[in-house]
Amino acid sequence: MTRPAALLAAEGVCFGYRRELVVDDVSLAVAPGETLGIIGPNGSGKSTLVRLLSGVLEPHRGRVRLGGRLLADVTPAERARSIAVVPQETTVEFPFTVTEAVLMGRARRWRARGFWGLPSARCTS
Repeated sequence: MTRPAALLAAEGVCFGYRRELVVDDVSLAVAPGETLGIIGPNGSGKSTLVRLLSGVLEPHRGRVRLGGRLLADVTPAERARSIAVVPQETTVEFPFTVTEAVLMGRARRWRARGFWGLPSARCTS
């Protein structure tokens, strides 16, 4: 059986802050339906790698691909339809529910909007 093409891939990715290399020659591929976990001690570059894979940071060397395309060539709107990152720790000034927080990230994609652009009951059920 052949393996499906990678949905998200990193090829020899390197990144550093100032003079310290944080991510060094990382390569990975995630096929559709696969789950990826990144583990390691504090300060080992996990968050930096997630930022590279999501397009928040650009690698100094190497490439990140989304659906075979270079991530740098994917528009922010296209990227948002495929990649979502939920940070480990955030400060929220308002008491949003989990559902409300998720819906905020999908606001542009709602098909059935209620009053004031809020999702109708059909969107939240």
